[in-house]
Amino acid sequence: EIAAISWEKDPALARKLFARARASLESRGRLLSAGSEAVLAFWDAREGPAESRLVLERAFAIERQQCDPPAFELAAIARGMAGVDIDRAIAIARRIQDPLKALTVQEDIAGYFLKTPDERLDTSPF
Repeated sequence: EIAAISWEKDPALARKLFARARASLESRGRLLSAGSEAVLAFWDAREGPAESRLVLERAFAIERQQCDPPAFELAAIARGMAGVDIDRAIAIARRIQDPLKALTVQEDIAGYFLKTPDERLDTSPF
């Protein structure tokens, strides 16, 4: 989250922080929660959308292995995917079993995409 905050003030510093976070994540395996991975992937998508997609799809695959994946984890993954692919983000949000939570996440994603590209730089669907 520090990297995300620093993006507007110092993009070079943000890139370094994201690189460290990604390296840490890769070296330790999946030690961060799916939600933390999703936030990192969302902000990192500006520089590495393909890598962000891989992180999010891996987190989604792991969560789907559970009989009843937590709605908050799937919500975070869906919101994170908004930085990469809106159609996939909505598809993941639809997998949330709680209909109200699924709708809320879809609304958050849609609201994010209704913003102008400049407005999106300052906000996230989280």
